[in-house]
Order: sequence, then C-alpha cells, then structure tokens
Amino acid sequence: MYENFEDKARETRLSGYGHVQRRDREYVGRWMLEMELPDKRKRGRPKRRFMDAVTEDMREVGVMEEDARNRPKWKQVIRCGDP
Repeated sequence: MYENFEDKARETRLSGYGHVQRRDREYVGRWMLEMELPDKRKRGRPKRRFMDAVTEDMREVGVMEEDARNRPKWKQVIRCGDP
C-alpha cells in the first residue's frame, strides 16, 4: 500500500505530465499544457490549476521539466509509493 493518498496523487500527476512532455509538440495534450489563456478571472482566491500542482510536486521531488524527457530516470525519481 501507499503511505498516503498524497503520495499516490503526486506520483499519478507527475507520471501523466511526463507522458505528455515526451510526446511531440503537435500533440494536443502538450499544446494544452503550454497554452496561456487571457486573464479574465473573477475576484477572490485564484483556482488551483493542474500545472500549479505539477510545479509544486516537481519542487518537492526535486526534478525539473527537462528530466521528463528521460523516461527511465523520470519513473525512478517520481516513484513515491511501494517499490
């Protein structure tokens, strides 16, 4: 079992992010991750976006975006739960 739900969620987010980053630039998923929307948000606290969570996860694990291109290293580094 995983130690806690947060570790499994972090591993899943980083795994999906790495998968998309390894695809070619024309892949729609990658295009959507890199897309910038015009800022027309309502007042109040900003909503937490997927990339905000991924950036925080990468900081906690100690990896950079460039590391996602190396699949064996990426899989080894993001592994948080059971061996």
